[in-house]
Amino acid sequence: MVGKWKGDVGKAKLGLMAAVGGAGIGLAGASWPAIPIIIATLAIFAFLRLLWFTHDLNSQILRARAEILPEVDQAIVSGRYIGPPPPA
Repeated sequence: MVGKWKGDVGKAKLGLMAAVGGAGIGLAGASWPAIPIIIATLAIFAFLRLLWFTHDLNSQILRARAEILPEVDQAIVSGRYIGPPPPA
């Protein structure tokens, strides 16, 4: 799951660079420079939102590993968890 989000962030970086490059071209002398600048600003906010979400996801996964996995190990060792039921 983390690998999927890492790939999505990589693709978002490419889109962000394209949007910022388009804004630079728009500032260089296009007839409507406001449109590329607005699109680049929206792309920056979307990229920051994606980074915030992936950081939050990674921290939740790390916390779950630290809190849940020791309890699962103890349940298996103590015999409270035997195994999944056999298929019907």
